[in-house]
Amino acid sequence: HVNGNLLMKLATWIFALYLAIGGIVALALLLEEIPGSHGLPHPAYEDMSIGGESHRHDQVIWLGTALGMLQITLFVSMLCLAIKLDRKQGAWMAFGAIMMLTVFIAMVFSYRSLLDAGTLANPPIFLGLPVPTAWMIYGLGLIPLFFVVFYVVQFDSCVLRAERYEKFQQILAKFQRREEDHS
Repeated sequence: HVNGNLLMKLATWIFALYLAIGGIVALALLLEEIPGSHGLPHPAYEDMSIGGESHRHDQVIWLGTALGMLQITLFVSMLCLAIKLDRKQGAWMAFGAIMMLTVFIAMVFSYRSLLDAGTLANPPIFLGLPVPTAWMIYGLGLIPLFFVVFYVVQFDSCVLRAERYEKFQQILAKFQRREEDHS
């Protein structure tokens, strides 16, 4: 009963996240488009666009940040939906979510600082990439490995617990007996 109650709360939380994501997308669609927000024609290459002034992002960067944070929260919530976590495992999942949110926010702030400084044409480089891109590739790209390792290490206690495995073995044996009876 307690597990079912927690599952219902998590499902309600996930539904609320989807509603919030839908609200942000709707709000973004209702905002008036700023001229040049998709770039400007390149003076030498007609098939290419160039970026305009950085203020073109002011209206939507906070929406993108909120959307990204909600999507990360949804990602971790959906991971928790299918597995049974004890308090310690739940804390590890929360730690992973906080790590991912922190790196995402660092990426957004580093991008925003490039816009404010006007250094998009010659950005600072970290490990061969502009800093915001480095946050995305090395941070957001690698943090999901934390969840993979968690899943692998905790598989027996979170996913295939002993009682579930025993029930699976009973169903399998019953199915195999039925197959033998029909052959």
